[in-house]
Amino acid sequence: MNTIQPFFPKVSDIAHMGVVVASGEITVVEAVNLMERHQLSNIIFENAQGHGLFTVEDLLQFRRNDGDFSARLNQQMFQQLRYIRADEDVVGVMSILDEIQSRYLGVLDNNEKLCGIVSYADV
Repeated sequence: MNTIQPFFPKVSDIAHMGVVVASGEITVVEAVNLMERHQLSNIIFENAQGHGLFTVEDLLQFRRNDGDFSARLNQQMFQQLRYIRADEDVVGVMSILDEIQSRYLGVLDNNEKLCGIVSYADV
């Protein structure tokens, strides 16, 4: 019996799985050090709403605005990470990203735990 493969891959097929999640209590300079140490272009951090995202673009803007590098990530206005399930088709990723005007989505496993990140560039 032939099974038909889905035409579009699942989010988990294109996402970066195994993300580094930091406490929102770390400072901006500690986040930058984590980015350098793990060769990352963004850091996901825990906050009261779930997870925030600190990107290289945020770092550049923060620096241009003479931000306080000793400030804690969860006390800054960085973007809130929105989510998509790992088992969803990638077709929905683009429309969600366009709708929320973001370049990133957190990926949730079957237990609703953050397990990865997918970006506009991945799609």
